This record gives sequence, C-alpha cells and structure tokens, in this order.
Amino acid sequence: MIYMKTWYSVLLLAVAAISIQAQVIDQEAKTLLENLKKKYTAYNSIQVQFKMINIDKTSPDFVEEREGTLYLKSKMFKLDLNDFEITCNGKVIWFYNKDVNQVQIQQYDAKVMEEEFGFAPNEIFNIDQEDFNYRISGSAKVDEKDCKEVELSPKDKEKFYYKIKMYIDKATQQLLRAHFFEKDGIEYKFDILEQTPNKNMSDDFFTFDTTKHENIEVEDFRE
Repeated sequence: MIYMKTWYSVLLLAVAAISIQAQVIDQEAKTLLENLKKKYTAYNSIQVQFKMINIDKTSPDFVEEREGTLYLKSKMFKLDLNDFEITCNGKVIWFYNKDVNQVQIQQYDAKVMEEEFGFAPNEIFNIDQEDFNYRISGSAKVDEKDCKEVELSPKDKEKFYYKIKMYIDKATQQLLRAHFFEKDGIEYKFDILEQTPNKNMSDDFFTFDTTKHENIEVEDFRE
C-alpha cells in the first residue's frame, strides 16, 4: 500500500495545485493562478486522464510510467490506475486491487485520507493554503503548446517535496503539467492528457458493486 500512497499523494497534490492559495510574491503568477482556480471550481464534475512519470535522479536508468483516470463530482470521486481502483460515494470508500480481485471497504473519513495521503480528492477544491511562495519562472512547451511555468515552494520545509512547477496553457488557461521535486532526488511529472469538465456522471458510478466481480474477496472494515 506504500507504493499506492506515493502515486496517490502526488496525483492529488497535482490536482490540488489548481486551488492553492499562496503568498503573493509575483502579481502575474497571482492572476494566473486565480483565473485557473475560477475555471476549475466552476465545473460540476470533471474527468481527468493523466500520465505520471517517476524519475530517480540517483539512478539515471530508472524511469517509471503509469496512466490512469480521475473522476470528481461533488463529494464523490473515483481514481482508476488500471491495476488499482479507489471509489468513494462520500460515505463509503472501496479500495479494489484488480490483480488479486480483492476489495477493502471502509467508512469514509476525510481526515484519515488527509493523514494517509495528504489530500482527500473530494476536498481538493476546498483547500485553502497560505503556505506556498510562487513566481513565474519562465515559459515552456508541453505537447507543442505554449505554457507559462509557475514555480511554487512550500514554506513548510518538512514537506516531502521542495518545489512544484506548474505548466499552464497560455491560450486555454488549463493546467497541462505539474512537476514535483523531492529532496531525495525523486521527481514526478504529472501530465494531463485529456480533461472533460461537466461530464454526465451518475451517483451510482461512485459506488463499487461487488456483485459485478465474480469470486471477489471482500474485506469489510466498517464498524
């Protein structure tokens, strides 16, 4: 589960970066991030297809990639990482390991999620942080699209990362990439491949149905 926590926490940090409230040290960056937040918080729901690349600077030959999809609607969410799936209807959360056909069921607790993973997905757009400094650090291209590069650094030096670079499309004002730098030489690139706002998602989509999985092993930890 530690492996999953790493991918999960970086993924949520990347999406949460959209709604960061930070100390103003660059007026252009402030305006850019405020516009970005307004765009995403106006959506009723959003589907995000992404690719995450893990790079270990201490082992030049080590590069790991994963692709997946994140769905958000109100207090509900689903994270599909191909071999692992997390589903939550706002009250109950299901952790499904597809490789072994096993699901763990727990009562949903946002505080526990925050302690374990750093963020609860359904609270992403409610995050109100004032512990980042930021600035425009340049321009770059992501998939041939011109982007503004915004660099954020946490004031809390105990964070597992020391820097985030966000790449925001100049034309659409959409977040295309978030790049995290850890203190131990590990880097994560989170590339948004496709984002579909206001997609029609039923509430049932955010409930895991064990009857649809033959011979599934169920571990129910609800009291």
